[in-house]
Amino acid sequence: MLPRFVPFQLRPRTSGKLGKVPVRFAGGCWPVDVRDGRYHLTFNAALSLLRAGSVDGIGLALDERISVVDRWPLCVVDLDDVIHDGVLTESAQQLVQTMDTWTEVSHSGRGLHIVAAGKLPPHGRRGRVELITTGYVALTGERWPGTPTSIELREESLRELQGRQVAATRLVVSSPQRICGGQIDDDAVLLQLQRARNSAKFIALFQGDLRAYSGDASRADLALLRMILWATCDPVQAMRLWQRSALYRPARWAQPCRRSGDCCLTYAEATLQRAMELSR
Repeated sequence: MLPRFVPFQLRPRTSGKLGKVPVRFAGGCWPVDVRDGRYHLTFNAALSLLRAGSVDGIGLALDERISVVDRWPLCVVDLDDVIHDGVLTESAQQLVQTMDTWTEVSHSGRGLHIVAAGKLPPHGRRGRVELITTGYVALTGERWPGTPTSIELREESLRELQGRQVAATRLVVSSPQRICGGQIDDDAVLLQLQRARNSAKFIALFQGDLRAYSGDASRADLALLRMILWATCDPVQAMRLWQRSALYRPARWAQPCRRSGDCCLTYAEATLQRAMELSR
């Protein structure tokens, strides 16, 4: 397996919680861009830093363009809130059995990371279950009992899973299917978000703080939109509020991103569509 591991250090976020910041160690920990291959380590090298107490954990740098296991890139299936009292939900158990590859408990203790080899068509990271092909995933090494100790090639299973997710969550942004009980104005929505339990996280994002997302503006955009859609089910209003934030990037918003059926979506439309899919 090619070097794809990047250590992380726990650092306080503006919310007061600890965030996992990818780093390199050189007498101290220095933040890095996980896309830069110069900072990718073998597992043993990263593990040595962890055992020495130099870093707080190890993560996996994913890039769908790079072959890692034989000639295949890696994909992580990220499942949230599927472990209850030490038992998997039925759907998660079925997926773990189908994938039959390295599976670990996530840092929350309530989710799973299923790590498999295989190449997905574009936009694999979509739907209620995230299929992560590019980015950074903080690992625990806590293997789920009964799962393999190795990363297996599961391209067909990954594609089938992706197809089910896309089919189950398909929607058209210009024709929202969600129904709102009553409309409230933009400032009232913002006030509601500023008073929510995760208000510190919302405020940090709204003010353009990307530290919790390792400087990844796209991930921050999606996170902010999902918070906004918790308070309003009107996609037009969500776009207005997103535009009021410090994350607003006019040139990036207008860039063509991908096709949905016969329509070519801009970055803003595609991000909103995905946020709505994940919030349904």
